[in-house]
Amino acid sequence: MCPHPGFEKKIDRHGLSLFLFHGYIAAPHTIFENTYKLRPGTYLHFKNGRSEIKEYWSVEEAYQKSRLKDDGRLSEEDWVEKISSHLEQTVESRLISDVPIGCFLSGGVDSSLVAAIMQKVSSEKVKTFTIGFHEPSFNEADHAKDIARHLGTDHHEAYFSMADAKNLIPQLPSFYDEPFADSSQLPMLMLSQFTRQHVTVALSGDGGDELFCGYDRYADVLKLKKLSLLSRMGRHVPFLESFARRTFSNSKVGQFFELTDDMAIINSAYLNYLKTPSLIKDYAPCFDKGYGVEAEVPTHIQEKYMLLDLQTYLPDDILTKVDRASMAFSLEARVPFIDDHTFIEMSFDVPLNLKYKEGEKKYLLKKVLERYVPLPLFDRPKKGFGVPINQWLRSGLGHLVDDALDPSYVRDQNIFSEREVCLLKDRFNSSGPHMAPTSFWHHMKRDGFVDRTVWYMMVFQMWYREFM
Repeated sequence: MCPHPGFEKKIDRHGLSLFLFHGYIAAPHTIFENTYKLRPGTYLHFKNGRSEIKEYWSVEEAYQKSRLKDDGRLSEEDWVEKISSHLEQTVESRLISDVPIGCFLSGGVDSSLVAAIMQKVSSEKVKTFTIGFHEPSFNEADHAKDIARHLGTDHHEAYFSMADAKNLIPQLPSFYDEPFADSSQLPMLMLSQFTRQHVTVALSGDGGDELFCGYDRYADVLKLKKLSLLSRMGRHVPFLESFARRTFSNSKVGQFFELTDDMAIINSAYLNYLKTPSLIKDYAPCFDKGYGVEAEVPTHIQEKYMLLDLQTYLPDDILTKVDRASMAFSLEARVPFIDDHTFIEMSFDVPLNLKYKEGEKKYLLKKVLERYVPLPLFDRPKKGFGVPINQWLRSGLGHLVDDALDPSYVRDQNIFSEREVCLLKDRFNSSGPHMAPTSFWHHMKRDGFVDRTVWYMMVFQMWYREFM
């Protein structure tokens, strides 16, 4: 294949800036100038030399239509029955296959629910697959095994180590094509490779968090909203903001001063990022209009956040991660929660106070899961699918950090500010394991953005060497 004659392989600085904050590049942007992705729910119509982007489905329009319905008379038990029935239909319809099929099982609510329904509607034992970690704070394999044992699935598990990461990291550019740095891509790749040894299709529980208020950050914004008055007052106290930023390197301190309204609260980390010195040479990051939700659509801050994630984080991070990791090993991943637009639209009808009830996230989904799995087997804090990448970067993967942040290479590359890259590396090295992790000072001085950005820089530099 030959590139289009009009294509010029030139880095888009806004796309790069988005990547350095999020670890992915949200549509319609890409890493290249004058090159764009299609947004979710759209397609490109090309005829007679002219192209037009057309929208066939919209998250916001579907949400607006749901506000016109009157489902307020449904009881909690009615909603449990409705969700359970609808999930059975959408899961069963995704079991149609002429090749072996299985299910990813993390031990969390969403994947456990998909596995439970699969086992209920299947005439044979469902094959379930889990990746574990040797670091206890990241490992959920034992929980997945307990749930698999209760459901009676044919369960398979493998453990992911730093040695596995060393083998996979150099392949990331070829697997993902573009800079993409959600570190859970590493165990996802291994899980896909492991699963493909047994089946050709696997169901995933992705999407449940965005539809039913499952992430911790959906609870955090309620706390931040209560602090917003103090934040607005603090911004009017002379020198308070600058003093706090100078005293504490922790990015969350800076975020406190961005709590001015609902969308500022949701985007406070991003707004704070825009105020920090840019790693990109001679470039000032700017806010992207894709990171807002129309004010008149949702009325509650948690609903705004979930809609925003449905339009950005879910398609551009989560689904990109799963799709490219699975297809790297010729495994087809199916996602029942969001493959069916009617289930998404039904979820919009569910009252927020039944998604997040008295501090309980994904309240209704947990009620549905209780029909299949005893509560003690899944009622625990959410861990996600993270890996101890920050620990590994300071030990066995340290040479990759040195390569990515090498001053001479950065100077010759002429993309990043050599000064800011050196400062980043100094801050990374000074916030290592020598500092007592439980101390108050550690939490206030440790900047999560530093660790994360070092990893993002590593991924970008590997991609740059391969594709540029």
